[in-house]
Amino acid sequence: MTLTAEGSAHRKLPSWQELAARMPNRHPQTTDEELDAFETTLQRTLRPVNAPVDFRQGLRRNLAVAAQRQYTGMQVEAHRSYRQGILIGTSIGLAGLVVGILLYLFFKPHKS
Repeated sequence: MTLTAEGSAHRKLPSWQELAARMPNRHPQTTDEELDAFETTLQRTLRPVNAPVDFRQGLRRNLAVAAQRQYTGMQVEAHRSYRQGILIGTSIGLAGLVVGILLYLFFKPHKS
């Protein structure tokens, strides 16, 4: 048992290796014939997949770039220009303001 900073006692949990060593061997040793039968069944069940050439080449390029970035510690991103978005947002806001002022002036009750 170990004591924590609060003074309470905790049992140390065993590692997975200790737990595995305590477990009884439930399965007898597998024979070579059984392994061969299992391998044959797997080969009949699972068919190999052939990826298209362009997919493999694209994956190779992407992995090479990712490995290079990770190795150098660089983070390369495409240049993003926010100027156009800011100009469009400001223009829409000003246009809305002008329309709002015109609607207010047009529908304002007239004092006689």
